[in-house]
Amino acid sequence: MSSKSRRRKRRPPDLLQALENKFKSALGRYIPLRRSPAGAEKMSEVIQQFIAPYMPLVRNLQDMERLVTMALVAWNAALLPPAERAEMLARSSASVRRSAGKRKAISM
Repeated sequence: MSSKSRRRKRRPPDLLQALENKFKSALGRYIPLRRSPAGAEKMSEVIQQFIAPYMPLVRNLQDMERLVTMALVAWNAALLPPAERAEMLARSSASVRRSAGKRKAISM
């Protein structure tokens, strides 16, 4: 038997599980992440459709990053109970304003 065949094959790391663990560590609670079933629409494609009406406002990479960030915040906020949603939107809005600095941010 060659040394290759004797080696045990490693399972690829479960990246989604690792991300769940990271969230739990940072937030102090478990937040389950959902896996897309085979054949399901890719999340990146859904987000592209979601931001399509705002694409004419994008002038550069920084605008694009802000737009995608706001889309993801809105998407995730919609999944939260109303009380948590308001808090998340307030924190996210403040964070985006800070990162925008003196530059004009995209208004949605």
